[in-house]
Amino acid sequence: MAPRSIEPIRTFHWIDALRGAAAIVIVVFHYHHFYLADAGGRALIPPTETFPYSSFLKPLFEPIASRAVELFWLISGFVFAHVYLRRRTSAWEFSFARLARLYPLHLVTLLYVAGIQAISMASQGHWQIYDNNDARHFVLQLFMASNWISWSEGLSFNGPIWSVSLEIVVYGLFFLSIGIMKKAPVLVPILLCSASWAWVLLEPVRLPLVQIGVLECSGFFFLGCLLRGLRPDLAWARAGGLALSGGCAALLGLVTGWELMVVSGIAAGVVSLAAGLDRLLRQRARGWALWAISATASIWFTSRSR
Repeated sequence: MAPRSIEPIRTFHWIDALRGAAAIVIVVFHYHHFYLADAGGRALIPPTETFPYSSFLKPLFEPIASRAVELFWLISGFVFAHVYLRRRTSAWEFSFARLARLYPLHLVTLLYVAGIQAISMASQGHWQIYDNNDARHFVLQLFMASNWISWSEGLSFNGPIWSVSLEIVVYGLFFLSIGIMKKAPVLVPILLCSASWAWVLLEPVRLPLVQIGVLECSGFFFLGCLLRGLRPDLAWARAGGLALSGGCAALLGLVTGWELMVVSGIAAGVVSLAAGLDRLLRQRARGWALWAISATASIWFTSRSR
């Protein structure tokens, strides 16, 4: 008898839930903005121990929240590989899908914040939260280049878009590598991830116009692509093995003092377990209860995968 084929997972509900949980953590982390009287008052923000419910929320302030963005990047790589390595796509289709998802909300937010900043400067004499609010940074924001290009001097206007700004460049690199990555879904991400982080660590020469943060983002993104190539969703044992490998990498990072390895190991382990959990629920769930947990988590925390 021929072996039963394994049905491919269309949507990773638990990875969606993980992404939503990370988003909530980041929102809590930015609570400190409420303590800012103006953009120049960051030195006056009190320690997190004085924040409401600090004993309970302290892990969300440090160190988890400060690394949640890297988890987003890794998940993006996993989802992109899951979606685009299984089908053909043109440069126009790929670009339109990215812009349609990201740009309308960014543009509305940018215009709204720019209006608020203008009112604040006119009525109060200072900026709110971020202070690089000149014409140059507004143009960079319009093109979502506010943080990947060296012309930027820091956060401005729609500040939280910084991580997406870095990711935009990586999207282009991913599209250029789709063809070869389909043929080598493990080897190519390994090479791209290793090259990105080697450049972050050694920085042999400074890239023209491009900030080094793009390469840090690229490393996490292609690590996510690598995880998808290793297919933790095929079996719970495989997901557990990848999670164990991530844990070992994190321990090695602690020993060597390489924080990047610690963060990437933990993030990779968590995403592997989330992917395996989707397969486990589909194969072993009894009744509707476990499926309801997965579906509810997905709906509650975030929208469907890209």
